[in-house]
Amino acid sequence: MPEILRAPGRVSALFVLGILILVRVRNPGFVQTFALHGFDRQQQIAPRAYRPLPVAIVAIDDRSLSRYGQWPWPRTLLGRLVRQIASGQPRVIGVDIIFAEPDRMSPGRLIDTRPDLPVALAHELALLPPNELALAEALKGVPAVLGIGASDEAEPASRGPSRVPIIRESGGNPRPFLATYPYFLRSVPELIASARGQGAVLDNPDADGITRRMPLFVVGQGQLTLPVIDALPPPRTILPYAGPEERIPRGWTPCYGMGRSI
Repeated sequence: MPEILRAPGRVSALFVLGILILVRVRNPGFVQTFALHGFDRQQQIAPRAYRPLPVAIVAIDDRSLSRYGQWPWPRTLLGRLVRQIASGQPRVIGVDIIFAEPDRMSPGRLIDTRPDLPVALAHELALLPPNELALAEALKGVPAVLGIGASDEAEPASRGPSRVPIIRESGGNPRPFLATYPYFLRSVPELIASARGQGAVLDNPDADGITRRMPLFVVGQGQLTLPVIDALPPPRTILPYAGPEERIPRGWTPCYGMGRSI
């Protein structure tokens, strides 16, 4: 037996160390839960230093719903909201809402839901523009990025032209390490054409349902895309890197599983 193992208790200590290493490598559920709760406790004891940022959140809360009615709101009302925000001259607006279907409150669609309308009134409603036009015009007045969601169904053949950030890949293929979705869910073409870009609004909550990290990239239909916060204008080049950690270029942001960053 090697001299190093003859000391009392060393064999037991090495055995316990091996068990701990094996548990950490396998990373079972209870270990993940323990680590997450430990992170929460650490943030309570020594939270990350607060740095004020010039960011404002415009929330649609219960008070808003009580005043303006149940959700979803007509796109005309959302257009008014965007114009009100734009009056403050923000550098950019990130909209974490997906307008995947036409507004059911558009005048032309009211005709379909109310076939008992008088013919003259139905004719007048048919002449009015759809509500998407009001929101699209409001989006043109300010740099805006729309949200992208996930879907199990393929999108229509075309969603029209859109502006997207340039993503250049460096190193190996990062897709096996990222959160992957069958298809992306986007807004209707009229709104996509008016926005300055699109970004994912997909979160990846931990096992306890709490979101502590956000993906810096996600994959859908084999394509890389960014979250809304990173897809904001101006256009820029993004380089995901998949390779040894010691070769990460200076100034780059290291990620954890599924490309997430705390």
